[in-house]
Amino acid sequence: MADSEDWIRSRAYELWEQDGQPHGKDAAHWEQARQEYESGMADAKSEGPKKTPARRKSAAAAAADSQPVSEAVAAPKAKAKPAPKVAPPSAVKKRTPKPAS
Repeated sequence: MADSEDWIRSRAYELWEQDGQPHGKDAAHWEQARQEYESGMADAKSEGPKKTPARRKSAAAAAADSQPVSEAVAAPKAKAKPAPKVAPPSAVKKRTPKPAS
């Protein structure tokens, strides 16, 4: 019994999120989730030993799956090479043109 209620609660929450998180429609989402559960159970009984309908991913979970792997989990990057040393402008000798002969 607890499994069915957990599934219905989770599904009702997913429906609420998909509907834009409206206020006051909790009973409608719960009823829709209960009907989905019961229709899934009826299908499962005719198919075989499957006990509960497959859970659908919430919008947040689906979005998380499509995100790239975070840098903390990704392979470490190679260290950058230091920039070459450049002499300050005052240390650079100015060239004077040779006199024309």
